[in-house]
Amino acid sequence: MLASADVTDRKAMADAVARAARRFGRINGVFHCAGVLKDQLIALRAPRLNPRALVSKGALVLQSLFVDGDLDS
Repeated sequence: MLASADVTDRKAMADAVARAARRFGRINGVFHCAGVLKDQLIALRAPRLNPRALVSKGALVLQSLFVDGDLDS
């Protein structure tokens, strides 16, 4: 299944997750493949900049949608 939504929009992401769960059942993993050419990987950013990066990249939204810890490591 391919889903497109603004990863910083919690409602849009929750809807996409719900559609996937209805279609497939348990969700084991998530690929978040967004990119901005002028940006850099979160892991390469200075630690003091990471909170802003996490918000702008939607990582906190994704984390909030999978708080039950059911994703594979």
